[in-house]
This record gives sequence, C-alpha cells and structure tokens, in this order.
Amino acid sequence: MTASKCIFWKSLPKPEYLFDINPQIEGVKLLSEADKLKDNSLNSVVFDLPFIVSSGAMSKIKERFSHFETLEELYEANNKMLEHSYRLLKKQGVLVVKTMDICRGNKQVWISDYVIRKAEELGFELIDKFILLSNLRLFARTHQQRVARKYHSYFFVFRKSILR
Repeated sequence: MTASKCIFWKSLPKPEYLFDINPQIEGVKLLSEADKLKDNSLNSVVFDLPFIVSSGAMSKIKERFSHFETLEELYEANNKMLEHSYRLLKKQGVLVVKTMDICRGNKQVWISDYVIRKAEELGFELIDKFILLSNLRLFARTHQQRVARKYHSYFFVFRKSILR
C-alpha cells in the first residue's frame, strides 16, 4: 500500500499490487486506485507510513523521507490505512505495518501503541512483532537531550479476525 521506491521488496518477490500516495517508480499505482479492489479480496497487505511530523524548515531527514505536517495527519493516515486494509483483507488475512515511535517537543509520541490499539479495535489480532534496528543515526541537533532517541522501528504482524 506504500511502495515508495520498492526498497522493501528488493530481495523479495514483488507483490501483484503496488500502490503509493505519490508513486515514485514505474509500476506503482496511485493509492486511490486501491479503492477499486473488491472487499475481502487480498491475502496480505503491507504498509509503511512516514514517521516524520514537521512543519518547520527542511532537514536531511525531511529531504530523504516524506512527512506529515501535524500529528493529527499522522494519526488520520494510520486510521485510514488500517481501515482500508481491513476492508481489503480476506478473513484470516495478514497485515504487516511498519511504524516508529517519535519525539515531538521533548515528549514521546507512542505511534506503535496507537497502531496496535486501533488495529485491535477494527478486528485485527496482533500475532507477531519485529524490531528493526537502524544503522542510520539522523537526528535533529539539540542542546539538551530530554528523552531517549529512537533508533528502531517495528514491524507488526496482524491477522484479520474470523469473528467479525
């Protein structure tokens, strides 16, 4: 659902359907075209939304990755992708979500917890969790660090419940 440059798929067989909000390579369709797919038609869905929330000046991180202007946009995008995935997945279908917790204004923002709660509210069951350590250490320079920097992201594996 968020193919980007398909780096995730470089060592894997490419899926039948590749979508993104802003397709960057040939063969990736606009995410809005996924609306044409039938309900309960897919066995698996993968999405990896941006993790940056910033309305300020450009930075190395913002140059490399797309971003949200507000936390509300980030939460709404997660809600929409979870709902979209639930609609498209067959019963017992598998959803993989890559996400990351962030720090905003010296406060922790637990996106990972939010994704789990919202997915479970929709009818997904969390069946596995992977932690991916980053080799890259891009961060904003601060005079005083007040919270732990995040050098990892999560891959959550959900299964669509057969009960709903």
